[in-house]
Amino acid sequence: MQTADIIFFLSFLIIIFVTLALTTSGGFAAAYQIMPMLKGVRVPTRFEYIFYVPFSLFVSYGILQLQKHKRFILIFCCILIAIFVENIQTNDFKQTSSIMSISKARKIVYAKLLNGKTTIHVPVAWNDNWKASVYLNWDTITGETMFNGNSGHFSLDHEELALQIDSNFGKEVLKKIAALKIDYVIIHKNLLDNKLMRAYKKQHSLISIGKVYEDNDVFIIDVKKYAYPIPLCDINKSFTIMPKNNTKDKSSSHQLILKNKDNCYFSSLYMNRYRTVSFYSNNKKNTAAAVFPVLISPFETVTITTNWSD
Repeated sequence: MQTADIIFFLSFLIIIFVTLALTTSGGFAAAYQIMPMLKGVRVPTRFEYIFYVPFSLFVSYGILQLQKHKRFILIFCCILIAIFVENIQTNDFKQTSSIMSISKARKIVYAKLLNGKTTIHVPVAWNDNWKASVYLNWDTITGETMFNGNSGHFSLDHEELALQIDSNFGKEVLKKIAALKIDYVIIHKNLLDNKLMRAYKKQHSLISIGKVYEDNDVFIIDVKKYAYPIPLCDINKSFTIMPKNNTKDKSSSHQLILKNKDNCYFSSLYMNRYRTVSFYSNNKKNTAAAVFPVLISPFETVTITTNWSD
């Protein structure tokens, strides 16, 4: 075999494999793990946008080389067949989406219950944070406002609360959910692993109290049915706020210690996480801007990092 034939054959294989790898979910997943260049891409869909132009040029030059080959027609037909087969096995979005693929009757039920409500979908925590985005399609059907859906970075307090909800679901967790002013909990039975399934089966009697809907895939729980007393804190009355480090040092970030003195909850969900607090240090009043934890429980002490000004 001549060198030109070897180059031609390898080029042909590259075109086929790269095309299939970038257009099939399984193929891309394998390529993502194997190829260092792809593994460095944080958002593949953005990468595709800038990749298509040079890749198209590469394929065009490949076609020009193929035209010089005496078996061009046969090879070109093989490429078309490969592309055709690949497109046959590609599923429509409505088939792959857990919410879009359900029956119209169930969509109506979900929308009637959840439209305009604040919700949390369980399981909350995932080993891969992007998997939490599986719940975002629910909003297109129900119009709900959900606690889930952060497909990027989870703050530590958010992640800890998510883990508590998943693994320690019970009365105390339901109180925390109620303190966050969440109306409904949607437990996805089809997404629970064996460990979580066993944990939730132990709480079957508790879940039954608040259950307002169940099908093969989900439980929907109305948090208000538990009627737990949820005292809410006044930050100006319930907290002792003191600096942890020297407030005179303006070159460094500062930390505040927030001590909840009362049997009350203080929630800071969504944009309410960004707050301004006042405190005294060295007989001088200071103002600090900070990102608050999602939830501060009764008698809990937390430390937050702040930017402050006189």
